[in-house]
Amino acid sequence: SDEMVWEEDPNNLNNSNETTYQTPEHIRMRASLINHPSTGSAFLKDLERSQLLENIVHPVLNTWSNALSVIPVQGNLTIDINQLYDEKSCGPGIQSGLPSVVVPTEHMVVGVPGTDLLVYLNIGFHGQLFEELNADTMLRRSAYEDQEILLPLDPESVSPLKPEITVDEDPEPDNYTTFLVESDPPLLDVPACSGTYLASSTYCSTDQFDRPIAGMLHLCIGKDFFQGREFA
Repeated sequence: SDEMVWEEDPNNLNNSNETTYQTPEHIRMRASLINHPSTGSAFLKDLERSQLLENIVHPVLNTWSNALSVIPVQGNLTIDINQLYDEKSCGPGIQSGLPSVVVPTEHMVVGVPGTDLLVYLNIGFHGQLFEELNADTMLRRSAYEDQEILLPLDPESVSPLKPEITVDEDPEPDNYTTFLVESDPPLLDVPACSGTYLASSTYCSTDQFDRPIAGMLHLCIGKDFFQGREFA
């Protein structure tokens, strides 16, 4: 697009002829995959996470980035809590029973640098893969509960468990970023996909011009989803 957007230069308010011009640039898109109960990411293996981001999501974001242009966001992109349906998640709301992703507080307070559109990923499972994950989860949950009974009764004799926060190494962070917060999968329910759809999406935050700046992409993964997507 050759469209130029102009606005008054605040440093030259005494001269109405002085203007600054902003040229649209390729949109900077990032995907956020959070290992949080609201995303289903805890049930992906490390290799599957890498394949999903590097072999599937990253190429799609690059394609759209090359095709679309916007006036770039100045500074960090921040999510407006007042625009979130339940003031905490991107999507129709955690209590709705439909796919939604809890937005990290950091994204609402500090923001995400170098980004014009932030896409929160949400993973669901169906078919044989869901059955296998669900059966395995039930076994591990049972073992976890049995182990919990054997813990010492004196709380001072047990070191508090703190979630470990890790960030994937990202040699090419131009168009995607991952925020992985480790949790304990045995205590989580396996998110099931209802119906026969493959994916769904929505937006949850817009800028002052009503342009979406954050959204949620829900992917329904089956047994053969990662076949043929191995690393070269």
